[in-house]
Amino acid sequence: QFPPLLETTEIRKRLVEKQRLLTFTWTNWGLFASLEASKQAASWRVKRPDEVRKEIIALASSLSLHNTLRPIDTGRLNSEEWQRHAEALTTLLFEDSEVSLQRHEEFDELIIVPDGLLWYLPFELLPVTTTEENLGNETHLWLKDVCQIRYSPTRSLSVGPRHKAMTP
Repeated sequence: QFPPLLETTEIRKRLVEKQRLLTFTWTNWGLFASLEASKQAASWRVKRPDEVRKEIIALASSLSLHNTLRPIDTGRLNSEEWQRHAEALTTLLFEDSEVSLQRHEEFDELIIVPDGLLWYLPFELLPVTTTEENLGNETHLWLKDVCQIRYSPTRSLSVGPRHKAMTP
């Protein structure tokens, strides 16, 4: 059967150490999210899904992602405008949850299963930490800087089949 439909317990069994599965699901009742590891999981309801939509559109616009034929100007990449939208999205997506991207030391691979408009969000650009450097300059770490990111259309396709160990 394709795509495979795996039970949650089987999906978690297939996650390896330091691998996390971040899933978003739009429903008639709002936007829901979960972050799973092999032995633990957290789920939450995104409090302001309408604001998430607005910020994704604003982020795309600030990066000129609305025009696929137009190259992105380097000045836009250096601007703080898209960074403000990325920070707002991080806050909105994880608000009032037990999940924080600042705990990125716990994982080295993040598998993301977006839904709906979230497919247009470059999760790589979400801020993880900001550190103060000399002379008041800030250094940002983005999600792309701290882990490998992989996207999957479904939870079941996000994890590979488990193979039995070969004995010599």
